Amino acid sequence: MIRNLLTILIIVITISFSFSKESYAHPGATAADGCHYCRTNCDKYGVAWNERHCHGSNVSPQEAVPSYNPSTTPTTPKPTPQPIPPVSKPKTIPQPKPTTLADDQTYKVVEVIDGDTLKVMLNGKKVSVRLLGIDSPEMGDSRKLVRCFANKAKSKLSDLVLGKELRFNGDKSQGDKDKYSRFLRYIYLNDGTFVNLGLVKDGYAYSYRKYPTKYLGDFNNAEKEAREKKVGLWGNVCQ
Repeated sequence: MIRNLLTILIIVITISFSFSKESYAHPGATAADGCHYCRTNCDKYGVAWNERHCHGSNVSPQEAVPSYNPSTTPTTPKPTPQPIPPVSKPKTIPQPKPTTLADDQTYKVVEVIDGDTLKVMLNGKKVSVRLLGIDSPEMGDSRKLVRCFANKAKSKLSDLVLGKELRFNGDKSQGDKDKYSRFLRYIYLNDGTFVNLGLVKDGYAYSYRKYPTKYLGDFNNAEKEAREKKVGLWGNVCQ
C-alpha cells in the first residue's frame, strides 16, 4: 500500500513539474541551475535574445549576464567619408589697361621722329609724344638749311633719350593730346634734367609761343640766351 502511494506521489510531482516548466519556459536546454541563454523564439516568450535567464531557480532574470555574439550583436555602421570639396580660387578681376601716359611714370623711348617728337611703349604699343612748349625745324622742309637744322635737332634728341626709360609729365593748362593724337608732355632724364628746356638752351629747338604753357617764360629766356651765345642752330652747325 505504501509503495503504491509513493509511486502515485512521484507521478504527480513529475507531471506537475513538467506542466510548470512548459507553462513558464521556452525551448532550449538549461544548465544545472535551471538557467540558459535564449536563442530560440525569444520574442514569442517575451525574452531578449542572448539574455541569460532561469526557470524555477533562485536566480532572477535580472541577474542574468548576456553573452556577446558578434554575429547577432548590432554594430554601429561607420560613416561614409565625404569627399573634401576643392578650394575655389578667387576670381581675378582684370584691371583696365591705362590709356594715357601717367605723370611721374617712366616709359621707354623706342623711336625719335624729329627734334620735338618721339615714340614710347604704352601697353605693348608705340604711341607718339610731342614735347610741350618747344618747336624744332621740320624734317620734310624743302630748304636745305632747314633740313640740316632738322637733322641736327633730331640727332640731339636721339642722343639724349633714345632707348632710355624716362619720366613724362603733362601740363594742366594744355590738353592730353594734340590734334594729331600725340601725347603732350614734358620729359625728364633720370638725373632730373628737363629735356624740353635743355633743347632750347642748347639751341636745338625754339620756344613755342603759340600756346601759354606752364614754362613759357623759361623757354623764352632760354631761347634768348642760346641766340646770344650762338649755340646749336644759332651757330654754324649747318654752314
